[in-house]
Amino acid sequence: GYFVFDADNILAPNYVEAMNRTFSDGHEIITSFRNSKNYGDNWISAGYALWFLRESRYLNGARMRLGTSAAVGGTGFLFSQRILDKTNGWQFYLLTEDIEFSVRHITDGEIIAICEDAVLYDEQPTDFRQSCRQRLRWSRGYLQVFGRYGSGLLRGAARGNWSCVDMSMAIMPAIVLTSISLLDSIALAALGILKGTGVLPALLSLGGALLSMYLMLFVIGLITTITEWHKINASISRKVLSVFTFPIFMFTYIPVSFAALFVKVEWKPIRHTITAKELGRG
Repeated sequence: GYFVFDADNILAPNYVEAMNRTFSDGHEIITSFRNSKNYGDNWISAGYALWFLRESRYLNGARMRLGTSAAVGGTGFLFSQRILDKTNGWQFYLLTEDIEFSVRHITDGEIIAICEDAVLYDEQPTDFRQSCRQRLRWSRGYLQVFGRYGSGLLRGAARGNWSCVDMSMAIMPAIVLTSISLLDSIALAALGILKGTGVLPALLSLGGALLSMYLMLFVIGLITTITEWHKINASISRKVLSVFTFPIFMFTYIPVSFAALFVKVEWKPIRHTITAKELGRG
């Protein structure tokens, strides 16, 4: 089997042993539990980290328990020689090659597992501009993957493959539809002003939509923080504050995802500086 890591990743001491147990159980593509080296740096790194904790526990973990396919998340995964041979080597070069890898194998009938006992620590961006640039690449990559593999996912969904249904909903550009909906509300408000019919109804509609989204994301962040409390490497105040800032971080995906439709996107490196020794002190 072959592991895939980013060069800055830090592994829990039992990581390889835990992954090998799952591999020996017959799973040929396995992702691991993604934690963060720098959750407590600021609201940006905390937003990333909370999302990845939620993804590991409540998306991939739930999929594993239901017997459907998880998805690999950029780093910290393992696949067998058979899987590599199946595609005649590594053939995944879109902007989000991890999602491309996942979707390709899911449409081929493979099941991706997660080993929740294998914990990987990843460093998240703290600079807002750098974060937007990274997430712009991710958003454009999701569109690329859906453009290339969407028909295969929909065919699998039509045949009753729940993993294809799940991944279709995961990569379908729903955030773009959300962006368009919010822009529509803003446009209606502007039109109301120009026509003199009043802007209040449109503003109330927009405000209600934003409040509903905030509350939903707040609950997601709260549940994840409570259940993963002891895994979060941050102060109590940062953990609590992050529950309130998590929805704001997720809101920033809206303009980023909308821009991904029009802006030329290229891969650029993300600076990482935290060492295993510094993580231990945290």
